[in-house]
Amino acid sequence: MIYARLIKYLIFSLVAASVSAQQIAVSSSELRLCWSQNIKVDEMIADEKSIFIKFSDGVASIDSSSGEIRWKNLYGGKILAISNVENGKIAIVYEAGENLIIRLLSTLTGLSRWQKGIGFNKANVSVFLHRKRLILVSDDGRLIVFSDDGKELWSRKFNGIKSTLLSDDKIIVASTDKNIYGLDLNYGTIAFQIAIKSDSANIMLMAEDKLLFGDLQGKLAVYDMSEKRVLWEMRLGGQINNLASFEDKILAVSRDNFIYLLSLKNGDRLWKRRFENTPYLKIFKDKAIVYEMESKSIFLLNISTKIPEISTIIQLEDFPDIMIFSEDSLTVATANKLEKFSRGC
Repeated sequence: MIYARLIKYLIFSLVAASVSAQQIAVSSSELRLCWSQNIKVDEMIADEKSIFIKFSDGVASIDSSSGEIRWKNLYGGKILAISNVENGKIAIVYEAGENLIIRLLSTLTGLSRWQKGIGFNKANVSVFLHRKRLILVSDDGRLIVFSDDGKELWSRKFNGIKSTLLSDDKIIVASTDKNIYGLDLNYGTIAFQIAIKSDSANIMLMAEDKLLFGDLQGKLAVYDMSEKRVLWEMRLGGQINNLASFEDKILAVSRDNFIYLLSLKNGDRLWKRRFENTPYLKIFKDKAIVYEMESKSIFLLNISTKIPEISTIIQLEDFPDIMIFSEDSLTVATANKLEKFSRGC
């Protein structure tokens, strides 16, 4: 269970960033445990009203206000992937013998809109919903796009796929053949192709009209989509684990446990800060929520100042497997428990 007295500083800071940490301790209301479920969670996503969880052989919908399970489906095979939520739907992929099954589910009822068997062997797969399209990606290089009613629209085969990014009407694929491809969402035609020096571009991000990509060796590059050229590139101290954008700046997290704040325009380093363990981050306005899974700590980092300021430190009691942040709540999945904390349960 989390120390609610400490977590309240984090939540209150997000909605009243101008108040100092000392003032917050006096005037903020207590963050309390809203509900708790004894359930093992492998992965979870959320929308405004529900939390959708993936466990070993099924998925479930949980009311984010009450913690009640709305529906729960078991499929008799290992759940390999769950998508984002879009227009009241989620997609899942699970094993069925030697094949895989893909299903599109109603988030309200859990009922299947459609299901389809696909002849993939047991490669690692990801599934996405984007603009009424379902995109299935396997790390061995296969990409298939389905319409909203389950019709296969097009497919492509690459040597291998390291990362995928959805942007407007494009699917952007970083391939192991040292190219990044921009594919038309509806037809699969190549809209653009960028030759890169790495076969391991494991993370990508769109910021304004710039495509950022980082690789396993620590190289970070920024490609201008309008000018069709690499603006700048640099090497950080380790594998690029996370990227985020803030105004005209970039936050980059590397395997050497540093967070870097860089200029999007030219890559100038504005500051860097080291943590004990590899950090992960999420941006809210001018704050970054930074969490270290290994040390069970959450930090609130002010990224609008010239020197990075940590205004809050939160220590968790249980090792967090997965966390979902919002501006007024925190949902944490530990080894066998799912808990939600908020100021206004």
